[in-house]
Amino acid sequence: MRHSPAPRCDRVRRVPDWPAFDREFLEAGVAPRDQLDGPSLAAGLKPVTIRNAVRGYGRWLAVLDASGDLDPAMPPAARLTPARVRAYLGALRAAGNANSTIVTRFFELRSALRIMQPEADLRWLVSPKGTPLRVLLPAGRRAVDVPNSAVLYAWGRDMMRDALRREHPTVRAARYRDGLLIAVLAAVAPRIRTLAATRIGWHLSRHGGCFWLAYTSADVKNRRVIEYPLPPELTSCVERYLEVERPRLLKGRQHDWFWVRRSDGAGMNESDIGSLVRYASKARFGTAFGPHLFRHALATTAARLDASNPGLAAAVLAVSDAVVDAHYNLAKQEHAARDHVRLIDEERRRTRLLAGRLFGSLE
Repeated sequence: MRHSPAPRCDRVRRVPDWPAFDREFLEAGVAPRDQLDGPSLAAGLKPVTIRNAVRGYGRWLAVLDASGDLDPAMPPAARLTPARVRAYLGALRAAGNANSTIVTRFFELRSALRIMQPEADLRWLVSPKGTPLRVLLPAGRRAVDVPNSAVLYAWGRDMMRDALRREHPTVRAARYRDGLLIAVLAAVAPRIRTLAATRIGWHLSRHGGCFWLAYTSADVKNRRVIEYPLPPELTSCVERYLEVERPRLLKGRQHDWFWVRRSDGAGMNESDIGSLVRYASKARFGTAFGPHLFRHALATTAARLDASNPGLAAAVLAVSDAVVDAHYNLAKQEHAARDHVRLIDEERRRTRLLAGRLFGSLE
């Protein structure tokens, strides 16, 4: 079989595209059981936990497929070998995932396998040689240069202008959508979940010369109501997207989701948006980052430009001043953080190497 040291992990196989064997195991794992059989593992899990486990397993299958290691006739747990796990670790690392994200992906994979094959011994997956992954891969602040929000906003505008020079209609439509999405993120920095939930007429509407975004508490992580106008210069951009580019992406489908996927015309989900931003940022800045960085950028830029108005970023981000100071505003700690980040990165490099060696030693 062909092996790749760092196969791509920016794809997630949806359940209908799983091998038949895997679908059967999943269906059996989540199916209701009678009293004699006892409850299944899935019966005690929250729906969001099951959903994340399924997505995590779909990501694992995509990596196996990319490396040529996906044998559809093999039971799910049997595919789990130290060599393949080490390749998965490398793929996650190559995609720019932080230690905390990598650990989460491994726990998602274990959860999915425990649902499908509860009898399998999977302890080594999250604790190789008895050392917990959270110890091997400690969470730490990533050394990410936070761009100015104005730079990110100009990047989105440039992408839309570049799209208009593309001859292929679908390529132009997707490029224009990408630029508009990035410009919106730079301007108001909604969370990815909120952005993906945007629907025309529900959350996006026009008042006067501007388009407004309004989200209810059900659409927002901290249950706060959000309502703000987009910059006036984006009005014509949103109009063109709605009237020209979005219909091309729909491919004849009818729905009210604002962001439309190029491949099949369906509404974009959080994974689609995250992959889009990471791929585009890698191409533009040489470093991949996700949508959440736009929130850091907004808070940090606001602090740099107007230190006398600390509530500005909190109002836009729909969080408290304390949250902005604790989690988003990096301006005050930049100099001290550089030395701290350097030390953290040195420690993470050491433990990442150890993690790879431990998985290798299990073979």
